Amino acid sequence: MRKALLPLAIVPALLVAQSSFAVLVNSGFAPEAAFTEAAPPAGWMLRDQEARALISRAGFAFSGENVFRFEELQRGFGANKLEQCVPLNTAEDFDFGIWLRTPTPSAELALRLNVEFYGTESDCLNRDERNGNIGNDDFDYALDILPNVWTRFASDSYAADDLEDAGNVNYARISYRVRDRSGEEGEPASPLTQVYLDGAWVNGSHGPVNAAFDEVAYPEDLFFAEGSGPLGWILRDLSERALVSQTDFARSNGTVFWFEQLERGFGDNKLDQCVPLPPGTTESTVSAWVMTMTPNDDLRVRFSSEFYGSQADCLSRENQIGERFDTDIRITESVADEGEWGRIESDPVVLAEDLPETPSYLRVSVRARDRSDGGEPGGLVIFFDDISTNLVNPQLTGAWFDPASAGQGFNLQLTTVGLFGYYYGYHAGEQLWLQLGIYDGPIVFGQPIDVPVFAPSGGTFGQPDDPTAPPVWGRLVTTFESCTTATATLSGQGMSQTFDLDLLATIDGLQLPDCTNFAGSDQPVQITAAWFDPATAGQGWNFLYAPNGLFGYFYGYDAAGAPLWLATGNVPVTLGEPVTLDLFYGQGGSFTEPVPPAGLDTWGTAEVTFSDCRNAEVSLSGVDGDQDQAITVLVLTEGLTDC
Repeated sequence: MRKALLPLAIVPALLVAQSSFAVLVNSGFAPEAAFTEAAPPAGWMLRDQEARALISRAGFAFSGENVFRFEELQRGFGANKLEQCVPLNTAEDFDFGIWLRTPTPSAELALRLNVEFYGTESDCLNRDERNGNIGNDDFDYALDILPNVWTRFASDSYAADDLEDAGNVNYARISYRVRDRSGEEGEPASPLTQVYLDGAWVNGSHGPVNAAFDEVAYPEDLFFAEGSGPLGWILRDLSERALVSQTDFARSNGTVFWFEQLERGFGDNKLDQCVPLPPGTTESTVSAWVMTMTPNDDLRVRFSSEFYGSQADCLSRENQIGERFDTDIRITESVADEGEWGRIESDPVVLAEDLPETPSYLRVSVRARDRSDGGEPGGLVIFFDDISTNLVNPQLTGAWFDPASAGQGFNLQLTTVGLFGYYYGYHAGEQLWLQLGIYDGPIVFGQPIDVPVFAPSGGTFGQPDDPTAPPVWGRLVTTFESCTTATATLSGQGMSQTFDLDLLATIDGLQLPDCTNFAGSDQPVQITAAWFDPATAGQGWNFLYAPNGLFGYFYGYDAAGAPLWLATGNVPVTLGEPVTLDLFYGQGGSFTEPVPPAGLDTWGTAEVTFSDCRNAEVSLSGVDGDQDQAITVLVLTEGLTDC
């Protein structure tokens, strides 16, 4: 699933997106493109390549939609250099860097930044006549960082005066090298170590070009060999090659996955991935959508589930907990006609009953097989899309705040497309609200979640600007310790603060504290959601229904064009009957010293009539004017009963 900003506007893709239970990385086989030294990505150069470099569409991209990765990291000294020549503004200090993340951090993984200075672009591109008075410095960093969290790496700064004194310095050749120092010089690790790059930047230059790796044309077919695999996946025991192909019959991303050749008989061709198990998971199944142009009773799929205590054991397939669980499926049981998609699913594994101890990781394996008799392959093919594990994520919808800095906080909603939300607070005496990017992966207690944070697009009261491309403000890294406690660090615009968050109120209809079971209610709990008026997309509401009634937050702009957020009081609600909400706002706070709740002023009122749990009429009246809204639910909240 692609990561998406959830602007306060209807996004049709959200309405058909997968359930947030699908926690595999790249379950729909997003497009990828491969590059060599002779044919590098737009704007970039590749040097000393051991294998291919890839640009991959990734839901966890730091900026834009794509990430860059080297398919193989040779162990030892390490090659694999990604480079670019950028023009300098010698009146400014110079430094450069990049954002990086990996699922398997280690002190033996390393990033090397290097810069060389040249007088002309031609010399820089050809590496001729390097300036010997300055540069050619290495900046080495061990990647013992948080797993799956984007981390910023930067060179030292070169002062403008030093650049001027060096003479004839007009271009810089910046270089990024990723290295695996875990073994002797030679073969890469097995399975391959994955490191992702995004958001390259330079100060003191107009570059770099294609810093977010979004300038890319995806090929019709991309082939993968043994030990490699599509983004997030590992291939084992291949008969030939595996492919991700663009097709007009794909279910998602415009692409499908398939094995080029199925051996007859027992069959090889395994597609694997290790996924973390959220604490409290009691049952696991694996499912996929499959299609074939040659329906045949001999076409089979085997789902296998192996359980481990750590990611390292899962990747190396060591110290397996209990036995492997297999489910063999004849795909004609779900796919009867040529070109028809059908969903297949494994038998469930009940972790408490079927395993001797509680695992932390599941290794999913999908094997395509041709069980017909004979020697040579028979040409049968199975196409795969939207492979998923059906694991229940914790229920974290609610208002969160740090009691030590009350007056600011976060509203989070676990939706059918992932977790997203809003921050409300202050900056330099003005109100500040921010929108969080969607996190559509597994939520594991103790494991950080890293998402981009977007600033408001702009506008005035009742007339917001187009919200489809808001600027990136910074990042939020959140670690949930339980259903009701978390730590979070919000950083951007040269500011940062860390919160020890508590859940402000239990949301009616979601049972705590085990996070997996849902309690019924005779109240209109389904109105807990993000709401907006399509006619004024770019502003909207976050309503939450607690046991003592409805409360919420409005996010928009004041009459002067500054960001405006309003908090409501609590009121009971009956569908079809109007209710008046008092609205409060703060003035004068700073980023780390918000206006305390007792210091909020009355802004005005909102009269709200919920005609049903999906639609409502709102009339606002207050300091910045009046406006009427016809609001509807933007995206549904996971775990609540339907209307």
